[in-house]
Amino acid sequence: MRLNVDQIELTSVQELGLPLDITSSQMQTFKLDRNGLQDMKVQVFEQGKDKLMLSSAITFDSSMPKRWDNPQIVAYRGGEPVMLQPGGAFGKPGDNGEYTAQQYFSKADIPEGQTTFKLQYAQTEKSINEPIKFDLQLSKKKMESGTIKSVLNIPLEKGNPNVLLEQMIVTPTQIRVTIRSKEKFAMLPYQKYFLSVNGTTLEGSRWSSPDQEHDLNTIRFERPSNLVITKDSPITFTGKYKVTTHSDDKTPQRLTDISEQKQALTTQVGGYPVKWTYYKQGSDLFVETESEDAHFGGINQTHIGLGKERIIGKPITANFTGDGNNKAVDVYKNFKKKEAFIYMFYYTTDDPEAETTVPLQPLTSNSEASK
Repeated sequence: MRLNVDQIELTSVQELGLPLDITSSQMQTFKLDRNGLQDMKVQVFEQGKDKLMLSSAITFDSSMPKRWDNPQIVAYRGGEPVMLQPGGAFGKPGDNGEYTAQQYFSKADIPEGQTTFKLQYAQTEKSINEPIKFDLQLSKKKMESGTIKSVLNIPLEKGNPNVLLEQMIVTPTQIRVTIRSKEKFAMLPYQKYFLSVNGTTLEGSRWSSPDQEHDLNTIRFERPSNLVITKDSPITFTGKYKVTTHSDDKTPQRLTDISEQKQALTTQVGGYPVKWTYYKQGSDLFVETESEDAHFGGINQTHIGLGKERIIGKPITANFTGDGNNKAVDVYKNFKKKEAFIYMFYYTTDDPEAETTVPLQPLTSNSEASK
């Protein structure tokens, strides 16, 4: 087998100072004019009592190839970089092709007056455009002889036939467990997955189907080179941190006297108190939702009105299920009305302590999930 590399790029890390005011909730615009980067817009959102989310969008010179990479805001305190909080997202294109990002910081880590901010990005210094070839010695026969395939078809949860552990494939380098849902695009109910093999615990990562099978997911576990597995080795699959999706609440919330003044109302959603905060910045309407109850996972997205008149809100926050953060922010561009009825598509609830355990090997007639 031959590995071909068509291009190699050598990059350097560049930084540009940002006079960012983290106490302002207004949109802040910074002229960059460097290496094809034109300007950057940043907006600061509070995420509960302890965190801030920085939502940014970078525009660039249209004549410039996109060779800069990984632009992000870096915070420095005492000359040392501040660690980001989990849950951020990078690279989603904006409405006009901007590079957008959402980054989370702990408020305690970036105190006002003691923190400086910089835009960090990679700049291409040299490109090698000639193809480079490597000869690799791989044995297909050895790989196949060391592979074990097992048909499972076991419910992930006892008494729930809608989500099945379909197949397990053990190779010399990986263990893969496929999970099929009866509903397309259905989210897997657990956020963390583990495999116990002969007393060794492995943590898995979730992958969507490469063939666009929207009802199929694969949990991949990297296999240590010294982990011996046979057809009789005991293997147990465990799912932890359950997230449940609820799409049955179609009750609208009425937003009145919409203006630049922040207003809030609290309603019950699925038995949980949810605070709705709404306000305008310029011509745009912002709607924030959050709950003090940590078991409320959050509202995924909102829309105003129904049918042909429906306006879908654009999420500003990166809302990941099971991340412990239930605050979400949607924006409605150029909203002109003083009143609105707002609906949710769905909301989630979190149960961090819930888990399910399924014996995969050796299989018996009594193999089933336990909770």
